[in-house]
Amino acid sequence: MRAQVRERLGPDDLGAFCTLPTTCDATSPPNHCAGNQAVMCPDQLVDCAPLGLVCAMAYGSAQCVTPGSCTTAFCDGTMIFDCPEGHPRPRLDCGRLGLDCRDAQCVPTASEPACGALGADLSCAGSVLSYCQVIDGTPQVRRLRTFDCAGLGLKCITEGGSAHCAPK
Repeated sequence: MRAQVRERLGPDDLGAFCTLPTTCDATSPPNHCAGNQAVMCPDQLVDCAPLGLVCAMAYGSAQCVTPGSCTTAFCDGTMIFDCPEGHPRPRLDCGRLGLDCRDAQCVPTASEPACGALGADLSCAGSVLSYCQVIDGTPQVRRLRTFDCAGLGLKCITEGGSAHCAPK
């Protein structure tokens, strides 16, 4: 006997489902690909094609994944992709942070000075404090930031190998 599978129509459909016939029977694996459709028996089916994805077995079940295969993390434009189970999976869009992607890491854009150019994480140039901000919780991904201490009636001072805003 063939089971009926429901397919969610989309995020704005208020949870509407349609019933579609599929290949869920006693001999079917609980999760499998039927062409380009991810089938999760007994009652879910996701058509990967309209999403620009393909169906593949990943993480122990049928999943819609980015087409292609990979072995290591990589950049595509500003997007970092990981490669769990050999399938590209988007992890982080560096562009949303105002950064570029290089060697599977978010890095400052070419027009922005790198933190390494400071020689230290904190420095002063007149009343302007320059510091490196950690991006995405990863210490290797840092972005140069500045703050004008004079805007708060303070001065920027360097002492003990560090810098900070202090009263005039």
